[in-house]
Amino acid sequence: MRKNREIELLRAIAILLTLTQHLGYLFVPSKELWQAINRNPPFWGGVDLFFCVSGFVICKSLVRGAAPHTFEQHRARAFSFWLRRFFRIVPSTWLWVALSLIAARYFNETGGFGDYSADVGDSIAALFNVANIHILRCIFGYTTCGPNPIYWSLSLEEQFYLLLPFALLLRPRTVAVITVVLIGIQMPFRRMPWDHDFGGILWFFRCDALLLGAAVAYASTTKYYESIRKWAQSFGWARPVISAVLVALLMLIPATGAYLTSAGIAVVSCALVLLASFDANLLFGKMWITKPFVWVGTRSFSIYLIHVPTWWFVNETAYRLAGRAAGYSAPLSQNPMRLGVSCAAVLAIICIAELNYRLVEVPIREKGKRIADNMYPLPRNGGSQRAIAADH
Repeated sequence: MRKNREIELLRAIAILLTLTQHLGYLFVPSKELWQAINRNPPFWGGVDLFFCVSGFVICKSLVRGAAPHTFEQHRARAFSFWLRRFFRIVPSTWLWVALSLIAARYFNETGGFGDYSADVGDSIAALFNVANIHILRCIFGYTTCGPNPIYWSLSLEEQFYLLLPFALLLRPRTVAVITVVLIGIQMPFRRMPWDHDFGGILWFFRCDALLLGAAVAYASTTKYYESIRKWAQSFGWARPVISAVLVALLMLIPATGAYLTSAGIAVVSCALVLLASFDANLLFGKMWITKPFVWVGTRSFSIYLIHVPTWWFVNETAYRLAGRAAGYSAPLSQNPMRLGVSCAAVLAIICIAELNYRLVEVPIREKGKRIADNMYPLPRNGGSQRAIAADH
């Protein structure tokens, strides 16, 4: 199935925002300036954009497939879907969980990889896709977490997709009502992870962006979808400007610290995904500058997995090459900026992400598709079997 180029652009934007939130201090000359920038962290909306893209892509692959007419057909589709998700996510995740844990034990004089015992708890939570619950318990003081924050969002996605096939057993109207209710329950609350209240808990279970992405997928099957496309095309030259404003809002909304920041980011993400869903160059046209972003987007999952431990590895290596000089120890965000080390970290992230993408992610994902097709052959719709439960 051909990839949607504009969806890859959104994935690139999402991962670049996430990288900036996690590692932006590498290129900021003083820790005080970085703290000022992060008074209200402005870049975390990348995760919600990822959620919305994921909800659209996965649900689009399901709604355009041939609808199962028997329980056996539904069971086959569900298990095919779960198998594909397993091979898409789990092998790469487990690889980097294991490598990070090994490094924490044997390559960690600076403390960048965190405390080994805390990392073990993080690893177990990541392996069983409960990292969001694990981090929530850390925030409330019930346990201790390590320094790598990324696995909570993967766990939330996998929890969502574990339940998704069961929702397809329900009538479309029932699913629509449940979707509206779930979105409506979350959006009125201030959801920030450091708040010890209901909103703080919701942060780690927030699925409004996922559900809005799924809603876009459903909308693509209705008679109104083509009208929306024509309306969007009517803006002509203003479309790239509108898209740039929407991307800017992903940063400006959280920077304000507004009460409904999470809701605002979810809505903006939905607008971007809706425009990208047509795959008609409605976001930024065919500008040459978008080509590198498409490359980044296709490798966004690998980049997401490897960027934090790769930086820790580069920092530890630099520390040892520098004769174990001061200024390399954890917390790494408090150390002086070293431009050479920062550039080396970026180069390492690019190279290792490419290796993971080509040698691990793509081969195993393709193998998962073949296994799923062989074990659970799915009903064809217009000759397209692989469209069902595709996980691009």
